[in-house]
This record gives sequence, C-alpha cells and structure tokens, in this order.
Amino acid sequence: MAVARSALGLARRGCYAGVMRWAQVWAWAALVTWVAFGAVACRCDEQARVGRERDAGATVAAAPAQPPGPRPELGRAVREVLEAYEAVRAMLAVGSAGRIAPAARRIESTARRAAELASEPLRTHLESTATAASRLAESPVGDLAEARRGFGDVGRHLIALLAAEPSFAEGLEVYECGEALGYPKWIQRRGPPSDPYVGEPGAACASRGDWTP
Repeated sequence: MAVARSALGLARRGCYAGVMRWAQVWAWAALVTWVAFGAVACRCDEQARVGRERDAGATVAAAPAQPPGPRPELGRAVREVLEAYEAVRAMLAVGSAGRIAPAARRIESTARRAAELASEPLRTHLESTATAASRLAESPVGDLAEARRGFGDVGRHLIALLAAEPSFAEGLEVYECGEALGYPKWIQRRGPPSDPYVGEPGAACASRGDWTP
C-alpha cells in the first residue's frame, strides 16, 4: 500500500510538472508573438509617417510660391505712359499733329523710368515703347501721316506690354482700323471708338480688336 501511494504521488507530481512546462511554453510563445506584432506595428507606423512626409513634400514641390505682382511705383509709371499716349491719340483723332512732340517725349521719358523698375519681359516692352516714342517725337511737325505711323509703332509695344501684364489694362480696350497706313491697333478707354488713324469719331473702319501685338 505504501508503495502504491508513493507511486501515485510521483505520478501526480510528474503530471503537474508537465503541465507547468507546457504552461511556460505557451506563455513564452504568447510573449514572442506579442513582441513580434508590436515590432511589425511600429514598422507600419514608421512607413506611414514617412509616406505622409513624402506626400506633403511632393505637394509643396508641385505648388511653388506665386511670384509677386508688379511694384506699385511701376504701375504708376505705366499709367503716366498711357496718359501721354492717350493725349497723342486724342490729337490724332481730330486730325491734329502740331503739338504731338511734347506728349511723345513724355511717353519716352516715363517709359524709360518704368523700364528701370521692371523685370523681363516688361522691361523690354517698355524700352521698345520709349524708342518708338522718341521716333514719334522727331517726326516732321504737322506731318499727320508720319505721326500716325509713329503712333502705331508706340501702340504696338504698349499692347505687348499690357498683354504681358493684364493688371495694367484695367478699363482699357483695343480697337483697330483696316484703313490705317501702318500698325492698325490702338488703346483707349472703354466706350465708342475714337479712331486716331482716320480722325473721325465713330469712324466706320473702327472695330474691337484683341491684345495680340
């Protein structure tokens, strides 16, 4: 009997030890699985963070900052050029060429001053305007046909300027006349056309043009 009880006790202790070993094995397995899962989750989070930063960088690269608009003093100078140009246009529209030179000189000087404030391509358009205005100022006094040709050359460069920077063209329109001897377009305030090439208000040849130089 004693031997039987001793054997039974040993068997019980052996079973208990086996159970404990299996419990330890399962516990270690669960720990290893949890650690591995945590490592994978960390890698996924890191990859997601890198992806978000890369996407954000791509968005910034795809949308560069817009360049600033023209300087206010440049806008004022261009308006002075246009005022002098309008003075010449108004004289030619009534068939007068005797007092064009002072207004043309004003176009020249103001356009050169504006060119010093401008960047490309506005600088080139303003310098070309000044050169054309200088030639207009030197046209023979009273020669209406030559004055109209010179005025057309000035207008060509001003239209190119305003086409390159539309903010300067606010409130202005382009008209053209098929009977002009030179460049057929001109700029004026919105309203009925006053043709500098024919000299008759509302002349039949005047029509709406575009900003293509």
